[in-house]
Amino acid sequence: MKVLLLRPEGSEVPQDPEIEIVNIPILKPVCTPHTLPFKPKTIGFTSVNAVKCFNYAEVFEKVDEVYAVGPSTANALKDIFNVKQVIVPETFTVDSMVQKMLRNSRDKTILVRSSVGYKRDKEKYPQITQIVDYDLLINEENLRKTKQLLSDCVFNYVIITSSLIATLVKDSLRECTKVISIGPSTTRALEGVNNIYEAREHDMNGIFILLKGLLRDD
Repeated sequence: MKVLLLRPEGSEVPQDPEIEIVNIPILKPVCTPHTLPFKPKTIGFTSVNAVKCFNYAEVFEKVDEVYAVGPSTANALKDIFNVKQVIVPETFTVDSMVQKMLRNSRDKTILVRSSVGYKRDKEKYPQITQIVDYDLLINEENLRKTKQLLSDCVFNYVIITSSLIATLVKDSLRECTKVISIGPSTTRALEGVNNIYEAREHDMNGIFILLKGLLRDD
């Protein structure tokens, strides 16, 4: 069983002896200059890359609460900045994290994320200051290769891990390939595509739980 995984460059690629996994990175995260307009009391991170690119380690000495969109992002905060306590929402989505942040505090709250996420949601969270600390560049050669492989039905499954990736490959998806989406925003970007399965847990662990269930049913 051949599975195409589309994760950005530098992301961890899970290995499983029962599944042939091929990762093609069509996006490359690039850290960008950023400043904080104030010292936050509450801060949230929407991805591992948002943590990796964050330049203000001193924030964690005085911040009241630190949030992460999911377990991988929480682990990055602990590993890179030695943050002892990280709050993770029950549902691993940015919406869930933001709602949890706002329920607990509306004072001096910052959300750290990619330029893509900011452009998509800049009007959505007026109560929160959003900071962009990385961009995502498209690897045109890998994108061309990916589109051809999908059009040729080379893989039984494709795992799509972001709304931007979904937008880039959507027109090359065929009925022959089952599509696994990491979460709601990615699924929305795939509107009109059939054979979509969305992970209940919106992270790589949730994706592989879903994938193994689908493989058992095949």
